[in-house]
Amino acid sequence: MASDTIGVEGKPVLVVFWATWASPAKRALNTIHPLHDDWKAAAGGPVVIVSMDDGRNKHKVQPYVDSKGWTYASYLDSAGALAQKMGVKQPPTAYVLDSDRNVVATFEGFEDGDEAKWGAALKGAK
Repeated sequence: MASDTIGVEGKPVLVVFWATWASPAKRALNTIHPLHDDWKAAAGGPVVIVSMDDGRNKHKVQPYVDSKGWTYASYLDSAGALAQKMGVKQPPTAYVLDSDRNVVATFEGFEDGDEAKWGAALKGAK
């Protein structure tokens, strides 16, 4: 999966790398989910989640997403190719890509209040 195939063509996108075993990543996705529709309306592009769960855990990803009611576009990077290409060290790592698919913001980790930074970066991307 290449970064140019993620999201809506010509629209900015927030890409969040996460894993079912990463509590901070799950907390981040739970925190931003109520904001997703507003961000999409304001920026025109979606939030996309990319699971870093490997072959041992990849079967847990979709049931977990479904159990949370998340409406994000969801991808699986079980081989780690995209995460490696993007330089992800650990989940959560989030990138805002502009409409040309250039990385315009990077966020590593998640603390309370970071959702405001993520949303502002997505809304400010062109």
